[in-house]
Amino acid sequence: LMLLSILPVSAQEDAKFSKIRTTHLSQIDVVGVYPKAPVKEDEGEELVYDIVEINAEFPGGDEVLMKWLSNNLQYPENCIKKGIKGKVIVSFVVNGNGDVKEVKVVRSPNKELSKEVVRVVKAMPKWNPARQIHNDKVLKTINASFTLPIFFRLPQTGL
Repeated sequence: LMLLSILPVSAQEDAKFSKIRTTHLSQIDVVGVYPKAPVKEDEGEELVYDIVEINAEFPGGDEVLMKWLSNNLQYPENCIKKGIKGKVIVSFVVNGNGDVKEVKVVRSPNKELSKEVVRVVKAMPKWNPARQIHNDKVLKTINASFTLPIFFRLPQTGL
């Protein structure tokens, strides 16, 4: 489980979330990367696993992923002006080569926020792919599914 906060916070709010918060960098709060529920299988395509023995990992680990996201996500100016905030949930697959594929917004309060999240997720560098193990030996790299919730919070309210 990877947790990230990228927003200005008050000392009181920081204390409340200190157990789950790793980084405070900007106005965007990336809460976590979670494997999704059951395995998806499409005819003619490779399996996409939701539960794996060795999960895919961003190069350098979760902390580096959090910093990369905080450096690349931009709160759309139009959304700030209109007071648009909220959670964008995006799902994606890290394939056996480590490429990020099948980026889809699951839920979003606004199309501009969705577009920004999709842009950044698609721009991620290659990950270390997920792997399956049998008898203590790595068998092969596999496709793994993830869900990433990202919170956009307005600077003046922190909400």
